[in-house]
Amino acid sequence: MPSHKNKRSFPAYLLIMAVFALSRPAFTLNLQEVKFKLKIVSDIANIRLEPDIGSTVIHQLSKNTIIQSTDKQGDWYHVLLEPEEGHVITGYIHESLVIEVEKYAQEEEIKEPPKDIPKIEPELIEDKEKEKPVDTEETPPKVDIPVSQPSELPPFFTQPHLFLSLGLNYLSGGDINKGIEGLTDYYRSILRIPYSGEIQPLHLGYAFCADILFPLADRFFLGLGADLFISEKENRIEFEDRSSSSLLITNPKAQALPIRLSLSYFPVSSLYIKLGGEYVFARCTYLYRYRAGDYFQEWKGESTANGIGISGGIGYIQQLNNNISLFIESTGRYAEIKGFNGKNDYKESTGYEFSEEGKLYSYDIRVSGGKSYQVMFIRDKKPSEGGVANVRPAVIDFSGLTLRAGIKIRF
Repeated sequence: MPSHKNKRSFPAYLLIMAVFALSRPAFTLNLQEVKFKLKIVSDIANIRLEPDIGSTVIHQLSKNTIIQSTDKQGDWYHVLLEPEEGHVITGYIHESLVIEVEKYAQEEEIKEPPKDIPKIEPELIEDKEKEKPVDTEETPPKVDIPVSQPSELPPFFTQPHLFLSLGLNYLSGGDINKGIEGLTDYYRSILRIPYSGEIQPLHLGYAFCADILFPLADRFFLGLGADLFISEKENRIEFEDRSSSSLLITNPKAQALPIRLSLSYFPVSSLYIKLGGEYVFARCTYLYRYRAGDYFQEWKGESTANGIGISGGIGYIQQLNNNISLFIESTGRYAEIKGFNGKNDYKESTGYEFSEEGKLYSYDIRVSGGKSYQVMFIRDKKPSEGGVANVRPAVIDFSGLTLRAGIKIRF
């Protein structure tokens, strides 16, 4: 009976030795990939799918958990986790959430496996150990680094996101469009001769935009930005009959420089929405010129004002690499600016000239037949001459829509 028992146990012993011998190369391969041993220093640490603060959270770990990293990309560690036995997941964790408690040399083979891997009995791997190169470097000592402020995001003024873009801007215009339309209708009324050409209101212009975003919390960013809008439109109306011809030119121009403070939210890493308040530096100029033969009249005005507006938008980001992305954005704005002050210069072909400094007014001028037309001029005092009504400070409406595309840079 004893001899029979030994015969049965001997094959089982060989089977166990074979399993361990075949398993060891896999263990060695995984250990060679590990470069860092990390310790969680935040109460809750998010493991993300990609190395980006807006990426999906795939797992969470608690404070003092020890994990292993195979690589580091910028400020992100690539980590291997085994939340369930036999199930391994990979992800990324930000460097502000961990400290390095051990760093392995790239060419050095680990002498001891991690605690979660069963140890192989020395007699089963004796031959393999003899083939290993002799270690000549000492393993760096473990270092405990005090953490002053655990956080998922780096300090406020690190890793800002810079948005630079060009685009098209549409503005409502307000009294600047009513003024050129009313002046044209006024000349049509007093000349009473056929004309050609139509008034095109001032709407479209160019937009140059820049924003810098600073991380506040998970998915939220505080932004500081500035835009430059330039819109200009020239109109030419020709009056002509058999005995005379004349030309009316109107050339209004509106510019705005909004300085913006905004809050942006990233529901996913490729999409964001934002809302902000703006302080707008505005400029309005006009040129009105009427010519009939050798005679001409010309009004040239320039004025500035400041005001407050609000804006909101939505954007889409296409990432090219860890630091560079392309984006498109649509932004709506409300900003009605009034209180313009400036200077108006008048001259005519007779040699008569004068200038006046004052406010930009919008008012109605009446002609025979009871009709009235709204015009816009800079006057040194509130207009009160005969035929003038509904005098009020001009309002230039910069409300509208901006479509822009550009590049996003993460520092």
